[in-house]
Amino acid sequence: MKRAALLVLLAAIAPACLCAQAPPAASAAPTPAPTAAPAPPAPREVKITNRSSFDPDGPTKRSPFLPIGYVRATKETPREVIPDVRAEMFTISAILLGDPPLAIINGKDRGVGDRIPVNASGTEFVIVRRISDGQVTLDHRGRAIVVIAGRRR
Repeated sequence: MKRAALLVLLAAIAPACLCAQAPPAASAAPTPAPTAAPAPPAPREVKITNRSSFDPDGPTKRSPFLPIGYVRATKETPREVIPDVRAEMFTISAILLGDPPLAIINGKDRGVGDRIPVNASGTEFVIVRRISDGQVTLDHRGRAIVVIAGRRR
């Protein structure tokens, strides 16, 4: 019902609207060209409270790419931990006095000049200095360690 009333109303108004429009005049002057674009708005005034600066020869030698006031954490150099190497850490199973002399130390065959790791990472080691009858002399940082064969302590 409302739709029908709306269609009737539009049908009555449409001819009046079409008559109100005048046909364009043939001798009408061309439309004037648009004038210059309006001026852009003035930029906002910004007040800077904390200005950044970089002086490469300055006292701080701060990187200009880090935030102002940023301080890098200082790295502490790790202390060198020297393990306490004792003769009880090594087990000599056998000694072969031949040329070259060999000894089985901690289950592996070793000769004079071989390195034996003390820690798991292998950064600390002892060096086999001498293999003699019944004992092996090891060297750790200049200190001689004498390990006697076959003895467990």
